[in-house]
Parts: sequence; structure tokens; C-alpha cells
Amino acid sequence: MTAIPRLPAVPGPIRERVRSGVTLVELLAVIAIIGILLGLLLPAVQSARESARRTECSHQLKQLGLAAHNFHNSFDRLPPGYLGPLPAVRVPPFHDQYVGVIPYLLPYLEAADVFERIDTEMRLERHVPGGWWSQPASWAVSQTRIGMLVCPSDDPYSSRQGTFAGLHVYHNAEEGMVFLNGLYMPNASAGDQLGRTNYVGSAGGMGETGSSHWDRFRGALTNRSQNRLTDIVDGTANTLLFGEAVGGHTEGRRDFSHSWMGSGSLPLAWGLGDRAYNRFSSWHPGVVQFGMADGSVRPISIDIDGDSLIHLGGIADGHVVQQAGVR
Repeated sequence: MTAIPRLPAVPGPIRERVRSGVTLVELLAVIAIIGILLGLLLPAVQSARESARRTECSHQLKQLGLAAHNFHNSFDRLPPGYLGPLPAVRVPPFHDQYVGVIPYLLPYLEAADVFERIDTEMRLERHVPGGWWSQPASWAVSQTRIGMLVCPSDDPYSSRQGTFAGLHVYHNAEEGMVFLNGLYMPNASAGDQLGRTNYVGSAGGMGETGSSHWDRFRGALTNRSQNRLTDIVDGTANTLLFGEAVGGHTEGRRDFSHSWMGSGSLPLAWGLGDRAYNRFSSWHPGVVQFGMADGSVRPISIDIDGDSLIHLGGIADGHVVQQAGVR
């Protein structure tokens, strides 16, 4: 038998091991794309968070308005803006309590236990010397932190100078002018211990001080006021009751904050232009939120005309402002 010669082996296809990888240029391109996407996403996230914070702040203002209505149902009047001297003279000396409006509302804000520990005289007809801070129990309870009194877009506990223990508007007949006194307690004197708030009452144009001009534009919550809802003849839906207040902010830092125990009400005559201590203000972009006398809440543009703002604050000035400056 003839042997069949073996054919030489034919090499088959060779599979080459391929190493995959990313070049530096490709990596930088991916990083750049991620950066762009984050740049587009973060403002949207921040906007959504601010929207949620603004909604929560609005809810808290609404709770204050409902508490004021419940107080009215119990006493047939709204609470006073604060307990200051009458007639409205310059201070010091301190011959009055300077308790603000919020302590009156505590029983209707699920904080009755806090209210019951206040030992300062709170009857409107009583003028007690010394101020609420001179009463041991009131001083102790004033340090309570109440979450629903703080706007979630702000931190009033970051003030570097002090906290307002009271606000008072008075008329100087000799100068023919109305002034606002901010009575503050320095941080070095335990002002940093006080419980704080972003919400104060509306005193109207400049409160009620005896000024023939400004008293026409008095608000619902003034010095020892006893207003009823029926006294708000311009309409409860068109009249400011509570508003946001930062407390005083300059040079990129907070100077002052408001205490819930003593900061009663602020005038509207200085507008909403910045975050000075004498103005209503907020950290919501472009607006300050206000609780109206009917219990609703409205955001007011910081660019609102000054006269329109004053008329919104007045309870019986004869000027009804329904939509101006509202966002």
C-alpha cells in the first residue's frame, strides 16, 4: 500500500488580543459633558428646593393667620401688635412690657405649654415697667426655638450683633417725624440665646402714633391695638396682617434677627427694597410673602410701588389695592 503523504499544516486564522482603553482626550471630553449637564441640572434642583421652601414658608404664614382668626373668635378682637407705651413716646426708659404679637397666638399654634410659662403681664390695659426680659420665667421661655416661626430659606440664628427684644414706633411732634426704635439685646449680653422668628405683624404705614398724617394708614397690628376684623373696611383679602422679616443684613452678613417674644410689628413706609432691620424682607428671589387678614398668603414683589404697599397695609385708608406688585 502506498502511503499517502501528509500535507503540510496550513496555519488557521490568528486571533489577536485587542486591548480596549480610553484616551486622555476622550476622558476630558466626558468630564466636560458631565460638567455641562451638572451646570444645567443644579439650577433646576436649587429652584425646586427654593420652591418647596417658599411653599413651606407660605404654609407657616397661613398658620399664623389662622391663629389670629382663632384668637379673634375667642376674644372678639385681634391681638395687639405689641405692648408699648401709650402715648407712643420715645424709649428708653422701659416702662412697658414690649411683648410682641406672637406670644398671644401660641395657644393656637400648638404651643400652649410655651405660652403658659410666660410670667409677664399681657393685659392691654396694664403698663408694667421693666420689659418682658426682666421677668425670670419669660426670659427662660423666650429662649425656646419654635420651628414653624422660622422661614426654611433663612437662618435667623446666624446674626453677628444681636437680637431684637422689641420694636416701637413713636411720633416726635417737635420734629414732625415718626421714628422706629429697634430695642436689641447684644450677643455679648445673651442676645444669642433668644428664640427667633422670620414673621412679624404689619403696623401699616407707620403704625398708630398720634401723627395726623401717618395714622390714616394704620395697620391691623399696632401698639396695644384692639382691632376687630370688621374694622378692616378696606377688605380683609386686601390688607396685610403678617409678613416676612430677615432682621437686618449688611455687607453680606446678618447683623440682627427678630425674637418671637418681642418683635411685634413693622411699618411699611420704607418699602421692601433691601434687608435692613426696619423693612419687611426675605430670601425668596424677588418677593416677600405676606399673610393677609382673611387668612390667605400673597407674595409681594420687592419692586412694588411704595404708596401701593402702604395702602395694602392700611385697614381703613379708603384705598383698595388688589393686585399691584403681586407675583
